[in-house]
Amino acid sequence: MNIQYKTQSEIDVEQWNHCIQQAYNGRVYAFSWYLDAVCEQWDALIIDDYQAVFPIPFKKRMGFFVVYQPFFIQQLGIFSLLPLSSTAQEAILHAIPKKFKIGRLQLNSCNTITDTTFKTRQNINCLLNLENNYHALYSEYSTNVKRHLKKAKNNRLTCRISDSCDPAIQMFQQHKAPTLPPLSDQLYPTLQHLFEVLQQHQSVTVYDAYTNDNQRCASVILVHDIRCLVYLFSGCTPEAYQNGAQFFLIDHIIQQYAEQSLYFDFEGSNDANLARFYQSFGAEKCYYPVMFFENMFYPMVKILQKLHKI
Repeated sequence: MNIQYKTQSEIDVEQWNHCIQQAYNGRVYAFSWYLDAVCEQWDALIIDDYQAVFPIPFKKRMGFFVVYQPFFIQQLGIFSLLPLSSTAQEAILHAIPKKFKIGRLQLNSCNTITDTTFKTRQNINCLLNLENNYHALYSEYSTNVKRHLKKAKNNRLTCRISDSCDPAIQMFQQHKAPTLPPLSDQLYPTLQHLFEVLQQHQSVTVYDAYTNDNQRCASVILVHDIRCLVYLFSGCTPEAYQNGAQFFLIDHIIQQYAEQSLYFDFEGSNDANLARFYQSFGAEKCYYPVMFFENMFYPMVKILQKLHKI
């Protein structure tokens, strides 16, 4: 293989995006415009004249190049027009410049790492295949999901399409964020900017749930990936936990896209409760590798890992 390291300014964007679009494992996260929207900086490995690519998001801190997982990207790694052997994939990973001293990067579920010189772990994702008809998909819902959908029907919830991500962010900030560890100040501005970019590429839809008295109580931001519908972000009010609004919106999306060659990608999760929630809609667990970078002496690795929350 001919593997070349290129800086962001050296990348042929047209060839890059063609590779992602045609790749057997292409994902929306890897398009140049998506990376531009969420990455502080990114360079890449180009294999055999854009037959395969490997984006490397990074930031420079204290003189060190730190590889990091940007907000709103679940999986990156190697994207290729045809499947690559594990030996070829590992050759690409070995070609990552050693200037990237520390960090972590979530690869995609088609990437395989058996070389034990790489430090890795497996993350959980949940995918629901939408190719069956809605009746068959509904039959796989858990009893709990069906009970909440009955609540939503009794409460006469309705779904509307919106062109703004602001209500979802506001509901999340007000009702969910206070229950979580402190979040980065860049989270919401990044989401707002990404949303605008996704709108420009006609790759996003916002679904809002309204109560019978016309009050918005839940919102889901859905990204249209190459082969998936990505559950990117959501927000809700406390009322949504009582009237089944979150269940109602997910079910509405599943109904809309049933019998299509798509997956509903829940984007996780390693959190057992979230994974259980996603699986209650019939989603199945799958796994993708996380690769860690530790190219410096151990004490400094631990210091920088703590500093950058790696």
